[in-house]
Amino acid sequence: MNVKTIAPLGIAAVLGLAAAMVARNMLANRPVQVASGESSLRTVVVANTTIGPGTQIDPSMLITAKVSQEMAPDEAFSSMTEVEGRVANGPIYKGQPIIGTLLAPKGSVGGMSGLIPAGMRAITLQIDEFTGVGGFIAPGCRVDVLATMQGEKQGDMVTRTVVQKILVTAVGQRMTLQAQNGQQEAPTRSVTLIATPEEAQAIELAASTGRPRLVLRNLNDDSNATPAVTSLMDFKGGDKSSAPVGDPFALQMPPPVETVPVSTPVQPPIDDGFKPEPNTTWTVKVIRGGTESEVNFSLPNKPTGKPTPQPRKHEPITQTENKALGN
Repeated sequence: MNVKTIAPLGIAAVLGLAAAMVARNMLANRPVQVASGESSLRTVVVANTTIGPGTQIDPSMLITAKVSQEMAPDEAFSSMTEVEGRVANGPIYKGQPIIGTLLAPKGSVGGMSGLIPAGMRAITLQIDEFTGVGGFIAPGCRVDVLATMQGEKQGDMVTRTVVQKILVTAVGQRMTLQAQNGQQEAPTRSVTLIATPEEAQAIELAASTGRPRLVLRNLNDDSNATPAVTSLMDFKGGDKSSAPVGDPFALQMPPPVETVPVSTPVQPPIDDGFKPEPNTTWTVKVIRGGTESEVNFSLPNKPTGKPTPQPRKHEPITQTENKALGN
């Protein structure tokens, strides 16, 4: 065989053998690379459907998925048993990893009571299109509550801000931004607010004494400056100094009255010249059946001054004594 023919064949054989060895090495290293990729993934619990606030989570609402370590939230759960029975304190959307901040504290029951933080209260106000900012209030908004009531002066009205930055947790019975399952939402007649016990008392007082009005505010507005009370006299141009000052909802108590003890002088007795005479006694002889006896009568004192003595009442004389006197 010619050398020129054998040389290309040998070179081709060597190159084929080298290619086979490179392919073998690549196939041998491929499982190691896959295993290394899987080790960088993390198992997290994900919502299998949209979960509304106040809903108690069951296993049918959950699935597990593997995501990269960099994409997995720090507070994500890795086992569905850690999430089963917990209550969602806000909307959880399909495909969203479940984290601790989306759940109410352990032991919370489903419904509105599971959404109320410790130390807070839920209170509902009746509203309409005008007192409810034209229907633009939604769960998660922050509102101020205004109240108009009778002022201290006759015919005067005052308006003040009762509470500020109050969280709206429900509009009617809806606790999400949009109605679920595409249902047509009925006109809203009430809102439920989350407030402190003191704020809840102020809201109730405003609702009892007048018609409270909600004022929508920006979620990023953290200002808490209390505006001054607005009086009807400000618009009429009256004397502002006579307008009510302070909190019209506070109990107004009259100022204490200072008492000064007064000593009453003792008047000396008045001498009117009245001096009673000594008692005078009359003795009358009475004969009864031939027997003589004496009967004594006491006469009233005779005043020597201006007072006129009152007539003295004598005891009635018996019939025997009357006969003895010859009557």
